[in-house]
Amino acid sequence: MLPKFDPTNPKDCMSLLEDATTNVKQIQDSVLEAILSRNSQTEYLKGFLKDQLDKQSFKKNLPVVTYEDYRPYVDRIANGEPFDLICDRPIIVLLVRYLF
Repeated sequence: MLPKFDPTNPKDCMSLLEDATTNVKQIQDSVLEAILSRNSQTEYLKGFLKDQLDKQSFKKNLPVVTYEDYRPYVDRIANGEPFDLICDRPIIVLLVRYLF
């Protein structure tokens, strides 16, 4: 999603930073579009979006959630079901944070 740039070149880095901070809305919209497109076939998104992958449908139909809302999917994946229940790429690490 990032344009090609040389991370050792200060001018390239500054240009990338300036572009990212100047075009925030455009970049966020582009990132969301890519995420929705890549994950369009997941059980999770299909349950909310019904193949409507536009930003407005996302904002209207997907609730703000916590880990507990995802837990059933994570448990299913941990028990051997395919990772594509919730994402298009393999989940490498499952982490649970405990607050004391």
